[in-house]
This record gives sequence, structure tokens and C-alpha cells, in this order.
Amino acid sequence: MSPLAVLLSWTGHNFQPTLQIKNSSKSNVWFLFFKDCRKDFTVIFLVDRARDVGRDNVQRQLEFIISVASTISFNDIAVISYATDAEIVIRPGQASNFSEFAQTLRDANYSMGHMKNLGEALTKSQNIAELFNPSKPGLVVAMISGKSHDDTSLPAEELKKKGVTIVALVFGTSYSQAQITLLVSIPENDHKLKTDFDSLKHFISTTRNKICKGNALNS
Repeated sequence: MSPLAVLLSWTGHNFQPTLQIKNSSKSNVWFLFFKDCRKDFTVIFLVDRARDVGRDNVQRQLEFIISVASTISFNDIAVISYATDAEIVIRPGQASNFSEFAQTLRDANYSMGHMKNLGEALTKSQNIAELFNPSKPGLVVAMISGKSHDDTSLPAEELKKKGVTIVALVFGTSYSQAQITLLVSIPENDHKLKTDFDSLKHFISTTRNKICKGNALNS
């Protein structure tokens, strides 16, 4: 695939970002470069690595995160992968530069589990202290294909009570609407995104905007 570059600018509410889309012929990663959000925040991405997702789609999630991270401060991002268990892949500030951030995500071990326990990942998020900095709003982007096998409502409620915004990025159509409703922050329509793995690259800018705007809702 040949490299592609597109420039797009728009105005509104004194926000005038310049968007540049580049397709890397080496990794098929799409990078979008904006002006800064002009907000300090911590964001945690939860990666679904359950066996039904498949290794290729785990990789798509990782490349998606790397692309989103290229539009905001990668030092403010943590990643947790989950299946039967949940593991912290990278913590905020762990990487000294963007290349190290991306390589850490790509080199980590993503064992495919039989179960899909998003609740475990939400609970593990509480081990990221930066998520609860009173001067720096926190946001969780929960990526899930299908339905979680464990309870997500209680750990999600605990996070939201502590001021954390939760956004769901849902793949496919086999998810539980009741589960998503209890998972995300309100209003639900502002905190739920639906797509499929093949179209994930088209949601980079949308997710980036949810991160920037979502933190303002709880600030």
C-alpha cells in the first residue's frame, strides 16, 4: 500500500486542528496529528485478548492505540490487556519516547484466554494511581468484542464514583446492550462507539476526540 497524506483543517469554538493522515507501508498504522487537547489527563486502554477475538484483531487493537497515542501525549497512556486475567502492559510515563511506547505494546505477550473478563481489567485499572489524580482527569477506553463473562457494573461504578470517565469501543453486534449501559459514563450515546475490527482505523480521530471531550464532562 502506498503512503497517503491528507491535510484537513476546520474552525469552531476556537479549536483549529490540522489533521494529517499517513499510512505506513511497513506496519499499516494510520497516524493522525492534531494540535494538543490542551487538557491534562490520564487514559487507560483495555485490550480484549480473549480467544474468540483472534491474534490478528489483538494486533489491530494495539496498532489503533499506537495511532491514537500519536495524537495525544503517550506519557499519559496506560494499556491493560485482558482475557481470563488482566495484565498491565504499560504504565503512564514508563516509556521514554514514542518509539519505545509503541515497541513495548508490540513486544508484550498477549496470551489468548478462554474467558472474557472485562471486569477484571476494570478492577486492575485501579492499580494505576495516575488515574485518580485530582488535578488530572482520568478516562478508561474499554475495547470489547461480544459480552464480558464477569460482572462489569460494580468495578465500573467504583471508577465512575471516583470521577473516572468510561468510554466503550464495541466491536461487532454480539455485545450486551444492558452491560454496555451499566459500563459507560452518561450520557450513554456520548460514551459508546461501535465498529468492527476492519474499520477500526477510521475511529482514530473519533476516539481521540472522545478522550479530549470526555474528560471535560467530569472535570
